[in-house]
Formats: sequence, C-alpha cells, structure tokens
Amino acid sequence: MTPAAPPLLRRRQTPSGAIVADLPGDMAAEALFAALAGAPHRLFLDSAVVDGGAAAAGAAPGVRLGRYSFLAADPIHSIVVEAPRPWDSEAAAAAVQEAFAGLRALLGDLAVPTIPALPPFQGGIAGFVGYEAGLALLGGRPAGRRRRRR
Repeated sequence: MTPAAPPLLRRRQTPSGAIVADLPGDMAAEALFAALAGAPHRLFLDSAVVDGGAAAAGAAPGVRLGRYSFLAADPIHSIVVEAPRPWDSEAAAAAVQEAFAGLRALLGDLAVPTIPALPPFQGGIAGFVGYEAGLALLGGRPAGRRRRRR
C-alpha cells in the first residue's frame, strides 16, 4: 500500500490513471520522493534542477537546467528479468527480448490521448534497463564472469 502523500496543487488524473500535479511552492520534489519511501518501485526522473553554483557563491540566482520532475511509485505492472545462472548469453538475450516484447504490448494496451495542458509524460512505461541487458543482446557477458572450460 502506498503511503499518503502530501496535498498537491492542480491535481489531474490522466485516462491511464496517472496523477499529474503541481507541487506546493514550499515543497521540493525530493521531499515528495522521500514521502513515498514505503511505496514499491519508486522512480524519480528529475530535470527541474536549478544550478545552485552561482547562488551558492553569492552571485545571481541559479540557472534553471530543466523543466519537470517525474515521480512514480506502486505501478500497475512491473517486469524484472533475472540473469541466468550460470550465465548463458543466448538465454539472457531471449529473456531480454521477451521482456521488451511484453513492454511493447503493454504500451499498446495503455495508449491514451495526451492532455495538452499537462507535461508531456502522462503515464506509460518508466524504469531502468541494466547494463547487462545490453550485453546480453550483443552476445557479451557481465564483467567478472568467465567462460567455463570444457
């Protein structure tokens, strides 16, 4: 169960079920992320950072480096691909390809029109893909794993 989050301003819900809202002026995105500490699969994508370098030196206020912060938690679906043990490049590549095929199908099922007044990311798929997934697709192996001699 997701813990209660602080009150949000201009809260809207997209057709996919995502909540899009403005944070109160006195709350940083980092504080909301911390408030969601008990939620499963938290994700924080932040481009709304202000470069505090100049402000910290007592000069002009910092420069805004981005526009949005996206926080996600407690998804309706998640995919975790475990690396085969012992490592098998073909099995790993097949598992990664299957996961991506599942994601493509899920995106098709979740597709809804965007709401023009809201930020561009209004739900869908967010997460991370580990370095090993790329290695598997390229036929490589993770560092520290050696081929067994036969």
